[in-house]
Amino acid sequence: MTQHLIPLRNPEDWRFFDSQNTAVFTTTHVLRLGEPILFVSHDNDGSWQFHYGGSKSVGDAMIVALEAIVQHDPSVSELSNLPLGWRASRIAPNTPWHRKSSDFDETNNNSSNET
Repeated sequence: MTQHLIPLRNPEDWRFFDSQNTAVFTTTHVLRLGEPILFVSHDNDGSWQFHYGGSKSVGDAMIVALEAIVQHDPSVSELSNLPLGWRASRIAPNTPWHRKSSDFDETNNNSSNET
């Protein structure tokens, strides 16, 4: 199934450092079934992931242009300055994003598991 993008009305409104055609990860739940984006990750390797709150499987994975994600949910533009190695989540659409370093959680999990 081919998705046709409608170009952004004003290219100057693009807030991401990455270009509009940057490949990003999401799932069929977000773009085909219309589930809201509730979790965003800007991985240490520079890749972006945009997911909903439910369970995911490899078979649901999609690689799409960053522009398709912004068109689906313009509120993700608020995360355009999310640093590498950080993630953001929210409990529902139209609620604030909560940002945190992915390294922070890994450090806390590792220290709590040490004896």
